[in-house]
Amino acid sequence: MAVYPSQLTKDLDNVISVANTTSSDELSSTSHYGAKSVDIAAPGTDIYSTIPTSSYGTMSGTSMATPMVASAVAVMRAVNPNISAKEIKETLCSSSDKLSALTGKVISGGRLNAYNAVKAIMPTATPTATPTVKPTATPTVTPSPTATPTVKPTATPTTVTPSPTATPTVKATATPTIVPTVTPSPTAMPTTVPMPTVTSSPTATPTAGPTVTPMPTVLTNNKIECEIKDNKLIVSLNFEEDDELMYVAFRKGNELKKIVTPDIHNMTAEVDLNDVEYDGIDVYVWNGNMKPYAEVKQIEK
Repeated sequence: MAVYPSQLTKDLDNVISVANTTSSDELSSTSHYGAKSVDIAAPGTDIYSTIPTSSYGTMSGTSMATPMVASAVAVMRAVNPNISAKEIKETLCSSSDKLSALTGKVISGGRLNAYNAVKAIMPTATPTATPTVKPTATPTVTPSPTATPTVKPTATPTTVTPSPTATPTVKATATPTIVPTVTPSPTAMPTTVPMPTVTSSPTATPTAGPTVTPMPTVLTNNKIECEIKDNKLIVSLNFEEDDELMYVAFRKGNELKKIVTPDIHNMTAEVDLNDVEYDGIDVYVWNGNMKPYAEVKQIEK
């Protein structure tokens, strides 16, 4: 069964609870599950990843499955920054690959399909109209005729000599008319620029499957008491364990706003409430293996 903080997904839009599947798309035997408290499954068994000491190794668990979903969410927000947390969660669930092994185990009944999720929220591209360039008409120049001057012959006087010599008559030579030839300017043809085709690169779909953790037994005699004083949350316990850890979650509306882990001294812890936005608080006390030492204490503002 799902435990803290997974069950917060029932009330908060910005919490996504993830189960762990194996490479054969089966729910891992170590994974938590919940038909009303776990949203989706993702590959988390035998995942090759970084490990302490600056090296690599194979690990399994919901700690391996959850980053698969977180990375898909990051891509979705990059593609569509205006998408809300609620829309992201709903899209991840609706676009998941439905598996019989997950029916009744997780809310969506499916394993993450990152490609489908990103494709589902991609904005529709609006085609841009290509303007049509109309050619500009070039005016035709009609040359004006050039007047050709008429050359009048000059009379040559006749010299009288004893032997009269005939004077030849000079005929005027006609001057040819020069008609200018007008070369029309070439008309520029418009160049049509082709619109680029946008090709979307598909997001790789991770392959693998989720894990199931039994609900730990709560020690019913252990109690968590809370009070708010001088704008501080004071938490008192009636028990003390060597490995106990406290988680204080602040809720506002349908969103998880903040989680803090205060130190516990003499079965008491304090949390400063200045600059914390909330209308509800949940206090959890767990051991190092995330098993509860007491029932969750809820405070409404």
